[in-house]
Amino acid sequence: AKTPYAKTELGKQFFNKTTQRTYQALVWGVPNSPTGRIESQITRNPKDRLQMAVSFDPEVGKHAVTHYTMLENYSYTSLIECRLETGRTHQIRVQFSSRGTPLTGDGKYGSRDNKAKMPALFAFGLAFVINGKRIEVKKAS
Repeated sequence: AKTPYAKTELGKQFFNKTTQRTYQALVWGVPNSPTGRIESQITRNPKDRLQMAVSFDPEVGKHAVTHYTMLENYSYTSLIECRLETGRTHQIRVQFSSRGTPLTGDGKYGSRDNKAKMPALFAFGLAFVINGKRIEVKKAS
């Protein structure tokens, strides 16, 4: 932010989760549906405290929601665009892995690609409001 006012306003929006964050990810496989909403509880993995996991107990973990759209189907991998409704630690990685479509290169959450060093997950866009005007920033193609 260029001004203290803008910094304060942006901080409030991130705190209140009113910003819109968009990511793109390359996942192994093809999602069951080309668009969808993944809703789950995310908690620490009881077997490895450095990892997160989807909890099937609605009383355990924090609520997490991801909306997704499949942009391309490459038969054995798919390019997915994700919009976060919540922002939990490793949310996209954990949710897609729990559905059998882990991110390529993500050894921590079950990727089949042993050569990649990091998950194929990229911040793609951010939208927020300043002075009543909606601002959208997207990565150039």
